[in-house]
Amino acid sequence: TSVQKSKLLVAPADGIAVSSVSIVRRLEEAGPEVADDDPFRIDRTRVVPNLDVPIARGENDNLSVYFTVYTVPGATPKTALEFLQGDTLIARAKPELPAAGADGRIPYVGTFPITSFAAGRYSVRALVMHDGKVAEAETGFTIVP
Repeated sequence: TSVQKSKLLVAPADGIAVSSVSIVRRLEEAGPEVADDDPFRIDRTRVVPNLDVPIARGENDNLSVYFTVYTVPGATPKTALEFLQGDTLIARAKPELPAAGADGRIPYVGTFPITSFAAGRYSVRALVMHDGKVAEAETGFTIVP
């Protein structure tokens, strides 16, 4: 048996798409062992995702999220982030996205205050809009005292 690795790039069907949203555990320097096409690499930085470890509010005043927007080259999509507890909207942000690369890829890392969030289960939803189309992705996280 053998294995062959190949790259498959799928253009957004509606001109816009968004990856899964990841809660950021930390950012670290991307050394030579991190491939240029690593989905968690942004220039010389690598995003290390939090894999469902509860966030201690006493130790963290902020929450960082990461996602990638895929669009047609030259597009300038808008984004909104919604923080929810169950079905209740707790907070909303409208961050500016950086410019898209030549391939239409826009990696985004943003940090948001969570000092007003009580302990409990939450989710963050990324909404990306362009030319009347909307793409969205959502992930959960837990805050502990």
